[in-house]
Amino acid sequence: MELREISRNDGITQLSLIGKLDVVGLQAVQTKFHGHTAALRKHTIVELGELEFIGSLGIGMLISCAKAMAQSGARMILVGPRPEVDSVLRMTGIDNAIPIVGSAGEAEALLKG
Repeated sequence: MELREISRNDGITQLSLIGKLDVVGLQAVQTKFHGHTAALRKHTIVELGELEFIGSLGIGMLISCAKAMAQSGARMILVGPRPEVDSVLRMTGIDNAIPIVGSAGEAEALLKG
């Protein structure tokens, strides 16, 4: 599991989750993910196109960080999950708390609009 930060100059944090967000994957990225999201409390785009699997603990990490960010007015947007990841996310209802969009451009529009 890998967490990659994508460099931007507009005050938005952009991250990419790559691999499997299972128990082992969560242990590999959780602290770093929290540091880039909940701790910074800046609008964040999280790209999921290279995420192969997400388990309940990974979903919990996304929700807890998004809630912490929301307390300071920052939002998290999830972008471009694969169909199998998308269906798991939507089955849990996470899209009621964290928007899921198809592209980074759509995410930027939501954050700036």
